[in-house]
Amino acid sequence: MARSRSSFDLSGAIATATSLSTAQADEAPAAVYRSMALVSFGPTAAGPPSAPPATHEATPEQPSEGPPSMPEPTPSSQVDSADAQSIEDSHASEARRPPRLPDLSNVPSPIQRAERIVAWIVEAVGAQGVFIADAAGLPVAGAVSDAEARLAAAGVVGSAVLHLAASVPGNSSALFELHVGDGPFFQLIGFEVAGANFLVGLTRPTPLTYRQAHAVRLACRHALGEVAGGGA
Repeated sequence: MARSRSSFDLSGAIATATSLSTAQADEAPAAVYRSMALVSFGPTAAGPPSAPPATHEATPEQPSEGPPSMPEPTPSSQVDSADAQSIEDSHASEARRPPRLPDLSNVPSPIQRAERIVAWIVEAVGAQGVFIADAAGLPVAGAVSDAEARLAAAGVVGSAVLHLAASVPGNSSALFELHVGDGPFFQLIGFEVAGANFLVGLTRPTPLTYRQAHAVRLACRHALGEVAGGGA
C-alpha cells in the first residue's frame, strides 16, 4: 500500500526534530568552554600555560589589635585666665554665706546707719566703691569723695527711671537694677524708703544676681527705714 505524501513528511519532520534536540543537548556543556583558552598538559605545548581566571573572594578583615584611638577633643573656645578667675571669685562669693546685718538699734544717725550698711555690702558681696545716694544723685554715705561723675550720672538715671515708671500705666514701681561695663562692672540698684527713692552704686568683677541685688535693697531699707525721708 502506498503512503500518502503528508504522512511521509510528518514522520520526516519528527525525526529531524528529534536529531536536532539531541545534538543541542550534547553541545550544551561544551558551549560553556568555547570562549576559554585551551590548557595543555603535555611537555610539547607551545607558550605559557593558561592561568585560570582570577576569582574575587572576599578577604576577611584583620582584627585590630585594640580599640581605635580617639583624637583629643579640642575646645571651641578658651576662657581667658583673668575671666576664669573672676568667674571663680563670683561663684565663691555667691556660695559664701553673707554676714549678719549690723545691729542698728542704738544708732540714731541716718548717716552712721547708712555707713554701717555700706560696710556690710562690701563684705557681703565683695564690692568696691559702694555708695548710697538719693534719687537726684546727692550723696548719703559710702565712697563719695571720688565718685562725683558716677553720682551725677546715677542721679540722671534715677530721675529717668522715675519718669519712666510714671509713664507706664498702672501702679508701676520705680525699683530697678542695672549694670554697665565688661568687667569690672558698675551696678546701680534703686530702692524706696518711706516714699523717698534712693540709689546704691557699687563696682564688682561680675554683676549681682537678682536675688543678691534684692538682698542689698532690703539691707538698705533696714538701715534707713526708721528715718523719715532718709536724707542726710
